Formats: sequence, C-alpha cells, structure tokens
Amino acid sequence: MPLDPALANLLLEWKAASQFAAESDWVFASSQKAGELPLRSTSILEIQIKPAVQAAKLGARIGWHTFRLTYSSMLRQLGVDLKVQQELCGTPIFARP
Repeated sequence: MPLDPALANLLLEWKAASQFAAESDWVFASSQKAGELPLRSTSILEIQIKPAVQAAKLGARIGWHTFRLTYSSMLRQLGVDLKVQQELCGTPIFARP
C-alpha cells in the first residue's frame, strides 16, 4: 500500500525516537521480544486503536477490516479504477472469461 510522504516521515521520526531505532528494527517493535519482533496487530488494536475510537465516540465496533473498507470506499469516491483498487487493497484480480 502506498504511503503519503508526510506519514512516512512521521513513522521515521517515531522509529528514530523509539528504543529500537536500528535500521533492521521494526517500526512498532515489541518490547517484550527485545525489539526482535513487531507488536502483534491484535495488541495494537486493543491497546491503542479501540480506546481511541471509544474516546472519540466513533462507535464500539472496529477492527482491521474497518480500515480496509474505509480505504476502499475512499478510492471508489475518488474514481480510482477498479483494478487499481483491487491491487491496492490486496484483493485478487480475476480475469473475466
């Protein structure tokens, strides 16, 4: 998935400020695994995203699929070609017979 340059810079700043700042370290490294593995996606969802969603009163149900659907909807609103949408979202493209 392409990243906006501003987001890429924020992620680089985040990594540089973390205790696991080596080039080979994960951006969101697990401190329990000494930075050798990333945080589990379920941990990020439960510890960071769900509390932020609740604090913002955006609803109770959110998961990683929510982000995928939102991204797909935004691409559709922008008029992005369907095959490009499928590729960006990781959906297989099936050839029509």
